[in-house]
Amino acid sequence: MGKLFKEAKDWENESFIRKNDNKWLYYSEGYKIAAELIEQELITKLESRDFLIYPLIYLHRHYLELKLKEIIVEGNCIIGAKDFLPKGGHNLINLWKESLEILHLVWGDDFKIPAVTIENKIKELHNADVKSDGFRYPIDKDGEENLKSVQKINYRNFRDEFLEIKYFIEGVTDGLYATKDFI
Repeated sequence: MGKLFKEAKDWENESFIRKNDNKWLYYSEGYKIAAELIEQELITKLESRDFLIYPLIYLHRHYLELKLKEIIVEGNCIIGAKDFLPKGGHNLINLWKESLEILHLVWGDDFKIPAVTIENKIKELHNADVKSDGFRYPIDKDGEENLKSVQKINYRNFRDEFLEIKYFIEGVTDGLYATKDFI
């Protein structure tokens, strides 16, 4: 019987599982790239849109969750709380608040949120999928229908609006790594 996870002679088909300092980056970038691939598929094949919307939104949501946790972990490393883990679970609002607290500890009054829209978009995504299972399963653990408040999603609009979050979050994490390197 074969194994799912093994090395083989065709090295060009292997991926390295990173164990270095930037492990958060590898995870989050993977979800971001997968979402971008789905976006391209949706643009070229409209017949897939009702199927691919679920993994598309989930991948974006999970990317955001990972980036917020990365901010918390790396920010805590900078301020000297080494083995700190994020407390927010899958709750994007809690992770956002925790991230902001850490960023203010790292950069003080120099840290400014560019616009309230970032927070509003994070809240909107959180409220649509509070437990991070709405875009993964049609029903929750109690058998209740997920995504009751969402009827239609324009994927191009979602992509365009999510870009503001993506650019902000990536700028923050890049800034944290630059601060870490400087220290």
